[in-house]
Amino acid sequence: MKVQDVGGPLITMTLRERNGPKIEMLTLRDDDANTVHAPVPLTPLQNKWIDIEFEVKAVNSGGYVRWVIKDGGRVVQDYRTTAVDMWRNKNYLRPKWGIYRSIESAGLKDCYQLIRGYQGYILQ
Repeated sequence: MKVQDVGGPLITMTLRERNGPKIEMLTLRDDDANTVHAPVPLTPLQNKWIDIEFEVKAVNSGGYVRWVIKDGGRVVQDYRTTAVDMWRNKNYLRPKWGIYRSIESAGLKDCYQLIRGYQGYILQ
């Protein structure tokens, strides 16, 4: 999720190689450094369809991010944090989709991502 005129994305789901491949959720702090939240081992989730849900409440105060990963009927991760600033005093927040990874990530170079069923909702 991005806000206009703010450097990096405010929330990112990313693959990282740290003591084995992981799926991580990152949030951008006011000092432009990332906080890593609730890393999940990637290996048991590879080569099959998984479901990932993000729920974001973007307000000046009382906002949160919820991140759920499901492998079939099994919930692998259900994590919620209020330790985020998802608004930055701007008037809109927009999703940004794509695959971004460092050329230096040797363990993740030969990977690909299949995506289906993107859905977005505004919760009132």
